[in-house]
This record gives sequence, C-alpha cells and structure tokens, in this order.
Amino acid sequence: MEIHHLRMIIQVELTRRRKMVLFHCRLVSYHKRKLTQSLLQRRFFMSVNNEIEQPSLIVLVWEAVLKFLGRISLFDLIMRYLIKDWSRQKKFAFVDSWVIGHTILSFLAVFVSFFSDVSCVKYALLFYGLLRVFEIFVYQTSVVFIHGYRSDSNVRSYRRSVICLIHNFFEIILWFTSSYIFLMDRFDVINSSGNLLQAFYISFVTMTTFGPPNFNVKGSPAMIVIVIQSIIGLFMTIISLAHFISLLPKPRTLDSHENQLIKNNDV
Repeated sequence: MEIHHLRMIIQVELTRRRKMVLFHCRLVSYHKRKLTQSLLQRRFFMSVNNEIEQPSLIVLVWEAVLKFLGRISLFDLIMRYLIKDWSRQKKFAFVDSWVIGHTILSFLAVFVSFFSDVSCVKYALLFYGLLRVFEIFVYQTSVVFIHGYRSDSNVRSYRRSVICLIHNFFEIILWFTSSYIFLMDRFDVINSSGNLLQAFYISFVTMTTFGPPNFNVKGSPAMIVIVIQSIIGLFMTIISLAHFISLLPKPRTLDSHENQLIKNNDV
C-alpha cells in the first residue's frame, strides 16, 4: 500500500510539474508573440514617422527662399561675421540693442525727413528704411514658418519676443511715415504741404486698416509703396495676433471631458 501510495504521489507531482512547464511554455510563447508584434508595430510607426517628418517640397522650397532672402540683411552679416564668437548672453543683448536702436532711428528719420532740406539724407533714409522693413518682414516670417519647427529652436523669453515684435511693428509704421513725407506730393490730401501727422496717418491706416483713408493716390511710386505696406501690414498683423493668442493662459473648465483632453495633450 505504501508503494502504491508513493507512486500516486509521484504521478500527481509529475502531472503538476508538466502542467506548470506547459503553462510557462505557453506564457513564454505568448510574450514572444506580443514582443514580436510590438517590435513590428514600432518599426512600422518609426518608418511612417520618418516619412512624415520629412518636410514636404513646398516647405523645403520656401525654407530655401526665406534663407536666401534673410542673407540680404545688415543684421545677418553682423551676426554671421562680426559677433559669431560672442556668448549667447551677449548676442541677446546685441539683438535687444539693435531693436531698440532702430526703433529710435526710425522715429528720428521721420523728423529728419520732415525738417531736412538735404536730398541725399532723405534718399539715404528712404533706402535704409525700405531695407530695414524688408529685413523685419523676412525675419518675422521665418520665425513663424521655419525657425519655430526646428528641433534646436528656443527663445530667451516669450515676453521678450512679443515686445520685440511690437517694436518691429511700429518701426515699420515709422519708416513708411518717413517715405510718405518724401512722397507727399503724390497723394491727394487736404493739406499736401508735408504735414507730418498726415503722413503718419497714411502709414498707420495702410498698415493696420483701422479707419477710413482720407487720401487718394496720384502717382505710381506712391501706389507701389501703399501696396507693399498693405501686404506687409497684413502679414505682420496676423503674426502679431498669433503671438498674442499663443501667450494667453487657458481658462479653467468644469467639463470633466475637456479636462481629460487637456491632460492628455499635456502628456
């Protein structure tokens, strides 16, 4: 009886062990299949992401165009050749000084164009003002459509970026005010004797389209300047609104579904 009982115990133990081994084999096989599926899915999504992450043709074309246009800039020449070895802190300080200095220069250019009788000074200010407006427009467009999507893109401060954008916006208005003083005889206004406030009003209305214009254009040069400022004003207004809206804080919501969506997006 004892031998028979011992045999029964051994058979039960062997059966239990076989079941355990079989269970572990099935478990290992299951995990292998899952791991294989996971690796295949990861490879698939990586290949898809790599294909998607490649910029489209139109993005590459405009990136090349904006990069080329950005070279036509005194600021770009200074950054690439004169201060390229400076520390980041000094470069930020130089950019701040450059923005503030040109805002002051554009303000002074308005009065110089209005009171000065030296034609070469007016022509020099007109040429440099148009070059500076072109530089601002290309740079701000590149910041929105190109620089913001680079992996190494970063800013020192969001508030600083918005303040610099406001400086650029009003600097463009002042540079065009200077050009309208120079071209005042090309406009049909009530007082065309070179009124400084009238020139500023023409520039402000053209740039922002706030308010009805009280002038008519009589010549092609003035019309060209008006069209250029209208296009620049449209893009700069959109860029300014985009910057301001992106900095607005998100209000809290009592909707649990919306809160869950916000948490998922933050993750």
